[in-house]
Amino acid sequence: MTKATTTTEAVSIELEDLSRFDAMQQAQEQGLDVEIRDPTGKKLGFTIKVAGPDSTRQRKAIEKMAAARLASDDPTPLTPQELFDRQTRGLAIATISWTPFKLDGGIYELTEDNAYKLYNRFAFIRDQVSERAGRRSAFFASSSTESGSE
Repeated sequence: MTKATTTTEAVSIELEDLSRFDAMQQAQEQGLDVEIRDPTGKKLGFTIKVAGPDSTRQRKAIEKMAAARLASDDPTPLTPQELFDRQTRGLAIATISWTPFKLDGGIYELTEDNAYKLYNRFAFIRDQVSERAGRRSAFFASSSTESGSE
């Protein structure tokens, strides 16, 4: 960690160098693998890679949904179900990749719509991916390990 020291009125203050967070931003762009478990905690044998909360992918998802809402010219507040649906759609957009798994007897291919359907059908999967995708600290830990710092 790089720190600078400055002296004001004979008091020494260590200043943090915020550039140490650059690696966290890059980690959010690259995404984080979430090992999916069933509701009892048993590993299901596949992972879902999801972009972080500050990633371009998540930012564009928010902008896309906001633009659609503004274009609708609907002044009524969103219902809780509509908010949940938008969050799920954003999570589907933030999904970068997944390792193969079967659903209804066949390999389930990754598309934005398929991710959306998966998250709606299996709340326990949505919750796992959402929890990791929204937690900056998961990406900071990843970036610290990869860069060899701290």
